[in-house]
Amino acid sequence: MAHLFNETVLITGAEGFTGKYMTSFFKKEGLNVVSTALNPANDDIIKLDINDTQEVRSLLKKIRPHYIIHLAAISFVGHPNDLDFYKVNTIGTESILKSLVAIEHIPQKIIIPSSATVYGNQGEKILYEEMTPKPVNHYGCSKLSMEKIASCFFSSLPILITRPFNYTGSGQDNSFIIPKLVNHFKHKKAVLEIGNTEVKREFNSVDFVCNVYLRLLKSMAHSKIVNVCSSRTYSIKEIIQKLQELTGHEIEIQVNPSFVRENEIDELKGSIKNLSSIIDIPRNYSIEQLLKDMLA
Repeated sequence: MAHLFNETVLITGAEGFTGKYMTSFFKKEGLNVVSTALNPANDDIIKLDINDTQEVRSLLKKIRPHYIIHLAAISFVGHPNDLDFYKVNTIGTESILKSLVAIEHIPQKIIIPSSATVYGNQGEKILYEEMTPKPVNHYGCSKLSMEKIASCFFSSLPILITRPFNYTGSGQDNSFIIPKLVNHFKHKKAVLEIGNTEVKREFNSVDFVCNVYLRLLKSMAHSKIVNVCSSRTYSIKEIIQKLQELTGHEIEIQVNPSFVRENEIDELKGSIKNLSSIIDIPRNYSIEQLLKDMLA
């Protein structure tokens, strides 16, 4: 793998869960990281509205990044405003790509995360990139729309679209299922209200995802879509059992029908075939180690 020292990577959405980890990870790898967010909380992060074309062009002209990882997105499926998904996830992404073309700057690689939710319910245990997407909610639809728009720039920009499967780690918001479960066990709560405990998801480490993105940046791959996954899934019920074993604490589980999502996808497990043809897939944390770290 080529050395990255002194090369510049632009990371949008840097104050999100993934963005914070990604910024720290790439700085440790020797990159010059330029981070942006809509409402930054500190001076190290540049304020940027990705839907403001003038702001985007001005920043890109100034830094002319070698790489871009476009993380800025509405990522919580339960976000209350459906229009925001399309404004940010679809139109915001197009704004960045149009701006790069307008200023005639071609980075070495642009990574744009989509989501495994674009697959929807396929009736198959393993999901691979060649399947026809069937998203079942506005988040998934907005990401699929983004993929279609971004693919129109494949001939002019070195874009790699990723479909990350579920991942987690310390610091993720408690609106997401694993942090919610960990929080309940960590504070020895008596009752846990939850939705469907039978659904199966990959619960990979955010550190694993950062490492995958580093390897994808320096790969020759572009103009394609690739899963970011481990092909290893667990049901919510299994996670609860592991947390009980790790903490010695038992919680009364109450299934709240209002937490059960309409058109819930039974299982999301990605095929690693295409990813492993591009990079050597890094080691992923065991689920036990990941939960231990989050409990600590």
